[in-house]
Amino acid sequence: MKKILLAVLVLVMLAGAALAQETAGFSFATLGDAMASESYTGIAGGDDQHFNVVVTLNGAPHRLTADLDDKARELAEGTLESVEADAVEAAFEAYNAYIRTLPVTREEEITAQPKSREELEELVGKTLLEVEAAGYEHGSSEMGADDTAVYTVSFGMYDYNLLLNETYTEYREHDENGYIGDLTVKSVSVAGLSHYAADLRYHADGTYDAENDAWGEYTALMEKITGALEAENPEEAVQALVEAMPEQEETIRMFAELFASMSGMEPEEAAQPEDAFYIAPISDEIFARIEGKSFKEDCTLPREDLRYLHVLHVDLNGETREGEMIVNRHIAEDVLEILRELYEAEYPIEKIRLVDEYDADDELSMEDNNSSSFNFRFISHTTRVSKHGLGLAVDINTLYNPYTKIVDGVRIVEPVTGEPYLDREADFPCRIDHEDLCYRLFTEHGFEWGGDWEDRKDYQHFEIPTSVIAEWYPDNQ
Repeated sequence: MKKILLAVLVLVMLAGAALAQETAGFSFATLGDAMASESYTGIAGGDDQHFNVVVTLNGAPHRLTADLDDKARELAEGTLESVEADAVEAAFEAYNAYIRTLPVTREEEITAQPKSREELEELVGKTLLEVEAAGYEHGSSEMGADDTAVYTVSFGMYDYNLLLNETYTEYREHDENGYIGDLTVKSVSVAGLSHYAADLRYHADGTYDAENDAWGEYTALMEKITGALEAENPEEAVQALVEAMPEQEETIRMFAELFASMSGMEPEEAAQPEDAFYIAPISDEIFARIEGKSFKEDCTLPREDLRYLHVLHVDLNGETREGEMIVNRHIAEDVLEILRELYEAEYPIEKIRLVDEYDADDELSMEDNNSSSFNFRFISHTTRVSKHGLGLAVDINTLYNPYTKIVDGVRIVEPVTGEPYLDREADFPCRIDHEDLCYRLFTEHGFEWGGDWEDRKDYQHFEIPTSVIAEWYPDNQ
């Protein structure tokens, strides 16, 4: 109990005015110096032997430890013995003031990893008793939106929010009856650094490896990322972070996707338009779907140059469908905006699926009227990668907008089933022409339309001009 109260009392500590000092071997002379500095994380606590403060130095969390003396322990006892509110406040103030004067006796970098998404998803469906048995420590509970029950637990350096199947009202009824262990977990999300972090000398598994810290930079970004996801337009806020810190793009995208996917949204909420349009790096899961298909063994385009788009679209029956597309990172924002505007205008696009669902066979994809982009291949008889191979071309409603060319006096049509739609004066669905919204949006975003070509017609096709691509990929000429 003493240990928990000491960790909790830091919530009422007032920031001191002392300036940070450098001493031999340590970044700060006293705990007060550390807590008054800009690098203080707000995390502090301890037991009856030591008191710890967590600061961020060079982007990585460090724990500063002071040894408690008899006076500190005596003042700590006073905070536990007081009953009157004024006396409790006075005891806290006396303890806090003295703790700040204690010299730092040890400084060490904290290295730890948050639980992976897979590990956290294993908690879904478990009871709180089973969660506790898995090593998680209870911290607090609160009511979320619409009487939802949020139960916060700690493991190692992190707090995790558990959204319960039961409402908060039901949670309180169980709590008042003295047993909540049979309540179950509906979803899990990372809440942030745990207040127990200050009291951990080692990893959760008992090891410590100051030489191998893959976590430090994530901590500095986490607050910004969660703040971006809470913004009115999280997609734009995350993009602003990426533009401000381009060297951290992969980290920002990874955490943004992680936090959003584990935010506890119900499936029907997740399907709303403002949540369904997003850009993400090519995760291992997505890469497993395209490797050996659209991303062929001889693919020369780096995986890092591709982006996964998740969108909504209106099919030919007026129904809303989810769609997926992989494009080059240079055009990801433009294509996402175009597809969003087409969706909002209820422009019909029958299918938006990865071409890998057709084994990367263009003919099969086009016959199915599928709209897609990336599919690696070289231009015939050259070492140049095609624009689809670079993810810099997009095909829309491919059956109704076929490709055609005369070769040796013979007309070639792709897909072959698209021949009835070569008559561009006929009335049929999804026909792209100069009056079409799809044409207007793509060309406004700098794309060229294959329907304007003289030597051939590619009515489904929008691509980035060769002159622009030469600036991005000068070796592909």
